[in-house]
Amino acid sequence: MPRIPITSIYIVCEGKNTEPIYLERIKEEVEDENYLAITIYPDRSDENHKSDPIGLINEAIENKSSYDEIWVVYDKDGYTKHKEAFRIT
Repeated sequence: MPRIPITSIYIVCEGKNTEPIYLERIKEEVEDENYLAITIYPDRSDENHKSDPIGLINEAIENKSSYDEIWVVYDKDGYTKHKEAFRIT
């Protein structure tokens, strides 16, 4: 049986508590199959993480060469520059 290569995913999210906890639980489930390697931003110890859409997109762009896929997760409610964030990519 051929070996399936691991896909690395970088998930960049705005929240420092709720979103990473939720995503860590999903990570635990999917990484058990050894097909995915997931890194979640921000690290819970990161005091200066980016949380606005443009900052999150820039964080993703800065790390795009290190991962197979990058996902940016944020709540657009309350932000006025989410359209600008989409244009950056």
